[in-house]
Amino acid sequence: MSLPNLEKTFKEHWSLQEMIDVQGSEYLNNLSKKDFLMAVSMRNLRSRGVDIEKRVIKVNKWESVSGKKEQGDAKNQNRFIEIKSSIITPLKNSSITLRGMREWEDIDYYCFVIIDYRNFESGKINDYIFYISRKDLDIESKKYGLAKKYNLSEKASKGNKNIPLGINMKIGDKNFKRWEEKFSKHNYKL
Repeated sequence: MSLPNLEKTFKEHWSLQEMIDVQGSEYLNNLSKKDFLMAVSMRNLRSRGVDIEKRVIKVNKWESVSGKKEQGDAKNQNRFIEIKSSIITPLKNSSITLRGMREWEDIDYYCFVIIDYRNFESGKINDYIFYISRKDLDIESKKYGLAKKYNLSEKASKGNKNIPLGINMKIGDKNFKRWEEKFSKHNYKL
């Protein structure tokens, strides 16, 4: 048994990856939003997050921040911002997964970018941007149990005070609806 057009799709996928790597992130940032969202969906997880981060910084005219400073990814009006993204796929049980919020970093806000590909066949790709202060995320964590420490092995977490936080939720659940009402920012672009 074989999948139809698999070899052709495989070659096209890797040709696209190679072209993006050769052209660099500026190539992606100059694409229309829809083309950017389609192209980034085919990137590996690490590249995808970096591509989205760079795009958000560029289109919103924020200043990029060095990772060595532990002050997030961007700066806007003297506020330091950590950018995290999550992809919702058409696959069963796909959910929002945001990882790597470092409580010890000196940041003011989180910018969470959610891209929803579930209706890709109709040509519709939805995106959500949540802009939430560090204080509000702390409240969300305590009150609703959203941001939790990673599930590290006992050995890895023993004596380790710097364990990043992670968030899981589903589009449409009560937490997501609350975030849409409280933290959704339509004036920020992707």
